[in-house]
Order: sequence, then structure tokens, then C-alpha cells
Amino acid sequence: MEENNRLYDQFDTKKIDEFTSFNLDSFRDQIFIEESNEKISDDLIRTGILSNQLSTAGPIPGTCKTISITTSADGSYVTLFRPEEGEVYQVMSAHMAKSGAGTTIHSISYYDGSTDSQWFYLSSGSTDNILTSDDNWPTHSLFLDNNNYWRYKPQNNFSSVTIQLVVIRVR
Repeated sequence: MEENNRLYDQFDTKKIDEFTSFNLDSFRDQIFIEESNEKISDDLIRTGILSNQLSTAGPIPGTCKTISITTSADGSYVTLFRPEEGEVYQVMSAHMAKSGAGTTIHSISYYDGSTDSQWFYLSSGSTDNILTSDDNWPTHSLFLDNNNYWRYKPQNNFSSVTIQLVVIRVR
């Protein structure tokens, strides 16, 4: 059993509501799975739950955010959102707005660092598209992590496109 608790030593100047998911993740990454770390692991779980930075069911409170990317790169992929290593986010909604007349092709791909796997395609002349209301948008949950994340590629008839994602961390 540890004489001094490293968790308390490292964060003794923080109030529980100042403890962040980054604090949780960075401290957790230092712990080895061994019997001597059982108490500190329990303390970390309890601190994570009390600070609303760890969830045992559902999204992590306070982690919902809007990602906004603007591009003018015709036919080129841009990364939409790549979570930090160890994080998993659920996509809640997606929206894109373009400037320019004519039909534009919008492609979203999962990307694993070497291969794009297109899963969403929209050819539209509209300047405003709510993707999550499109008939081609899947009805199941979509998740992104550091190893498999989204890239976007617009093509034809636009001067710029802004795409927005609303995501929430689930792990």
C-alpha cells in the first residue's frame, strides 16, 4: 500500500470541479495494472465520477462541443475532427454551408491514417445542408476516435464550404 497517494499529491491544490478529463487521462496513463495500484485506481475512479469527468453510462458531462472547419480546397480532403488518443466521441449532428452557385459534391470518409473509406455522399446545389436530416444519413450512432476519424472532401462549384459537427465525448 502506498504511503502517499500520488493522486492527492499531484492535485491537492485543485477543487473537485477544477479536475478535468485531461487530468484524469494523463494521470491514468501513469498507472500500471498491478495489485499495489488498486487503491489509487479506486481513488481515480471516484475522483473522475465526482468531478463529472468520468461516466459509467453515457456521455461525459461538459464535453459536448461544436467543431467548425472552413475550406476552399476543391477536391482535397481536410480533417474534420480527430479526437486525442484514448478519447471516443459520438457525432450528434452535422451541417454544411457553401458559397458559390451550382452543384457541389460533398464526401465524408472515415480515415485510418492511410485509407479513406467514403460513407457519406451528397450532390447538392443548396447553399445550406443539414446532413443529419438527409435520407442518406445513418440512423445508428457514429463514433470517432484517434485511430479512425472523419475527413471531408468538397468538389465543384464553390468558393468556400464550412462544415460543422456537434460531438460529445463518450470515453
